Amino acid sequence: MKKLILVIFILLISITSYSQTTITFDTPQWELKIIGTEPFWDMELDNNDAEFKLFDNETIKFNKVKQIFVVGMQTEFITTFSLSSKKNFGYLTVKRCDTPCNDGMSENNYAYEIIFILNGKEAYYGVGNMIIDN
Repeated sequence: MKKLILVIFILLISITSYSQTTITFDTPQWELKIIGTEPFWDMELDNNDAEFKLFDNETIKFNKVKQIFVVGMQTEFITTFSLSSKKNFGYLTVKRCDTPCNDGMSENNYAYEIIFILNGKEAYYGVGNMIIDN
């Protein structure tokens, strides 16, 4: 638990060093695709639901997604989502990168850094990009 609090604290402290660029989660038909390494995981999130997949484990589906606004910060810069289902819950913090982020394993660039906390017990770090469906 102490490590989880430390990770969140460091993430929130570091946001002051990044520029504020535009991101919106109220655009119709958006989707955020996220990947993480160490361990390998991925998630797809939109304003209706989310799916979390940990390598070699079953998929956890969240049927409720609610945006939580960070007090004193612009939502274009950082925002958090509360995710829930009958058996699981999670919090997903999305922070816009000043310069493109990477996953540490490829040369792919990503616009967002993500911290995902599952059931209040495990925290996962990842990166992601917004996909706009037309």
